Amino acid sequence: MKIAVLGATGTAGTRTASLFAKKKISVLAVSRSTGVNLITGEGLNDALRGVDVVIDVSNAFPQDDAMGLHEALTSATRNVVENCAAQGVDHLVFLSIAGVEDTIFDVFSCGSTKTSDHIRWRVDPKRYPTRQGASR
Repeated sequence: MKIAVLGATGTAGTRTASLFAKKKISVLAVSRSTGVNLITGEGLNDALRGVDVVIDVSNAFPQDDAMGLHEALTSATRNVVENCAAQGVDHLVFLSIAGVEDTIFDVFSCGSTKTSDHIRWRVDPKRYPTRQGASR
């Protein structure tokens, strides 16, 4: 099985590639530094040739002011999906921060909120009623 990690030199990409390496699974590192531009699609088709699985942990920010963030992310996603389809990639895994502002997805934030509620309640239970679901 051939696995490609898009954005392999970034924060999430280096960690993803490292996890595979620890399991003795080789991955194809794909990034701007390897000649692939996800926003323009340059080099992507060739990079995905023969790949079975693509893990996209890229962060396709525009490199200049000529293109806005929304357009850059949309273009990169379109290029990834279209090139995966063109190359017959079996699986595409896409990392996204969509919804990250919702605390239901933020374990640290949820934990901090419950901790804060617990501390406030201990200090003055009449002034700081416990939020629903917070433990005492």
